[in-house]
Amino acid sequence: MVAIGGILPEFIYCALAVYATGFLGQSELFLTLFRIAFIAIMFTMAIFFWLKKPNTAFIEKESPSLNGFAHLLKGFSLAAFNPQLLPFWMYVLIYFNSINLLKVYTTTQKLAFIGGSGVGAFGLLLLLIVVVNKYKSKAVKYVNHPMFIKLLAVLFLGIGIQQLVLLVKN
Repeated sequence: MVAIGGILPEFIYCALAVYATGFLGQSELFLTLFRIAFIAIMFTMAIFFWLKKPNTAFIEKESPSLNGFAHLLKGFSLAAFNPQLLPFWMYVLIYFNSINLLKVYTTTQKLAFIGGSGVGAFGLLLLLIVVVNKYKSKAVKYVNHPMFIKLLAVLFLGIGIQQLVLLVKN
């Protein structure tokens, strides 16, 4: 139910991105500014994770028993208040539209993209929930490991550098 609640905002944000990108994607200035903002976010995330200290005070708490609707609402609220969803889908669409084979222009393509985003998000959320519930105690020691945090920083830095190189080339 959490995964189902989590995909509902995914559909909304993806639909907003599809239609906003249609208007804003026509502007070279917007595309360039959006790419620069994305690069800045990646570099900021890299710095944040590089400087982040591991959380050594992790305490596993029992979560209260919730009914199905409460789980649905929990998933919806977690996804709805994620400020990264709209920029993420806009970036994906801008990237797709830069590749001839992946262009999303017709109504059918837009609906397929929106539907695919929700189905993909549901699959990923469901997989994440299953894996986390099964391996929670083992995963915590790795997620809080200083090298894992540094690896995330390097990943964000690598994405930022790759996007900066693409921006400069174009």
